[in-house]
Amino acid sequence: MASRPGDRDALHVGNGHPALRAWWHPVAHADELSDGQVVGVQLLGEFFAVFRSANGLGALVDRCPHRRASLSRGTIVGESLQCAYHGWRFGADGSCQGVPGASSTLDLARLSATPIGIREEAGLVWLAVEEPASSPPILAGSDTSVEVRLPIYRTRANAAAMIENFLDVAHFPFVHAESFGGSKLSAERIASVGDYEIQRNAHSLVATGSHACTDECPPQIGSDCRQIFTYRYQVPFAASVSLEHSATGARSTSLLLLQPESGEYIRVFYSVAFNQIAASAVDIEEVRKFEEQIMHEDMTVQEAIREPELCLRGTNEASTRLDRLTLTFRKVLATALFEER
Repeated sequence: MASRPGDRDALHVGNGHPALRAWWHPVAHADELSDGQVVGVQLLGEFFAVFRSANGLGALVDRCPHRRASLSRGTIVGESLQCAYHGWRFGADGSCQGVPGASSTLDLARLSATPIGIREEAGLVWLAVEEPASSPPILAGSDTSVEVRLPIYRTRANAAAMIENFLDVAHFPFVHAESFGGSKLSAERIASVGDYEIQRNAHSLVATGSHACTDECPPQIGSDCRQIFTYRYQVPFAASVSLEHSATGARSTSLLLLQPESGEYIRVFYSVAFNQIAASAVDIEEVRKFEEQIMHEDMTVQEAIREPELCLRGTNEASTRLDRLTLTFRKVLATALFEER
């Protein structure tokens, strides 16, 4: 719902909000959908059959117009998806391509399945239930030398709140005390981070700043050693953070993409990429183990939040100066979902 009784100015967004239907959402890694494969996908509380045929990608509402069978249980025959129940065949545009045993006078144009938008970009398969407002949110850099991809997680959380968590730095000393926040990132150190610049656009934001390195730097670098951070966000549920060592140019970029599966659950696509300078020191298995620990720490907190929606405007929550980036995120998302269309 966009508002609640008694709070006319409040805007709330849940995983199944109708405004999300006109945006692209990731649903699979492209290399996990091979030729001739059909998979069932849940997005915004609805079910879809996603497939790759000889004619490319297709996505249909997971319901055969004949007897309501799940099309995701079907098989690919040439350029068509064949229903597993009675063998009706459908193209990527939903048009009926054939009905076994039907007369030659049958009007196939009346027997279409329902297609939705589908695209393959940046190694992912994206769906849009309605005419999309923009292109898929692509935040990956072009200088990636090594990429570490985590398994896709399914967790009970609000997608907007999970993005907000990613953009929030004040939780590091507490939520991530066992991974990276305990020894080097005290609450005082986080609070001492200087002002950072935020550039807000219609469907995105970029925040840049720097702070003293938390790593032990060579003596010749001394106090001039800085870590430059760049946060990026794009509507609806895509965010990244790049960390660059000012002295060496070594850079890592963490990318978070979310699929709002249902009112309660989301699927999490997460990866970390390293440029050529940083890649030489990367132990892929150690990075994967470290990032999985961080992800589980974040998911534990989000799963415990009982409210299924995030209030984007009109909230009674208290905020401090450390919340400036997350409050800007809320404004960008609220504007894109509720004020533009």
